[in-house]
Amino acid sequence: MLRPLAWLIDDHPFVRYGHGTAGAIVQHCGERDQHLCQVAVSVHAVSRRGSSPLHWRLFLPQSWAEDRARCAKAGVPPQIAHRTKQRIALDLLDELDQWGLAPPLVVADSDYGTNVAFRTGLSARAIRWLLAVTGHTVVLPATEPRSPPGRAGAPASPSARSPPITATGPAGSSTGPGPPITPPGPAGSPPSRCTSPGSSSASTSRPPPPGFCPNAPC
Repeated sequence: MLRPLAWLIDDHPFVRYGHGTAGAIVQHCGERDQHLCQVAVSVHAVSRRGSSPLHWRLFLPQSWAEDRARCAKAGVPPQIAHRTKQRIALDLLDELDQWGLAPPLVVADSDYGTNVAFRTGLSARAIRWLLAVTGHTVVLPATEPRSPPGRAGAPASPSARSPPITATGPAGSSTGPGPPITPPGPAGSPPSRCTSPGSSSASTSRPPPPGFCPNAPC
């Protein structure tokens, strides 16, 4: 019996050589890069021992959904409309939930991780997730404590939140120097600013505390 550590959501391409196959268009096709293919959104249970498919559904591109004569000729039911891959993935998770199956963790690549609606949908379903993102994805510092809500559950003031940063590498890592760091100063005094080597910004009125910013990049 496979005891999954996570459920993997991914695109599964099927190479095709005829344009009459339902949903077939030139699109990303795995190792073939751009090629005529169909794509199915799949959910696999994965563990160190192996993986097993749980559910999948064919992705119908917008160009196909808008051409009902073409869909009818290919055998696509008239009620099938275009849905994004991320929306299909959430639909599959909902159906698996109806079958009594729940994921220990959902993992997926950046095609899913950079989609806000997909991440929000997972969180709304109380599903734990670990998703890849691109280096341009805006995130909040992981070490920043959450601000308590205001009165009657109102969100905290934006001024109390840390400014967002961009991910510069894989989740949980940084591949280059970040923005200037503001170290804490003595109580009651304005903080100083420590910049990385090569920065055009000079340190402000007070040097950083001893040992805070050695010769290595800040």
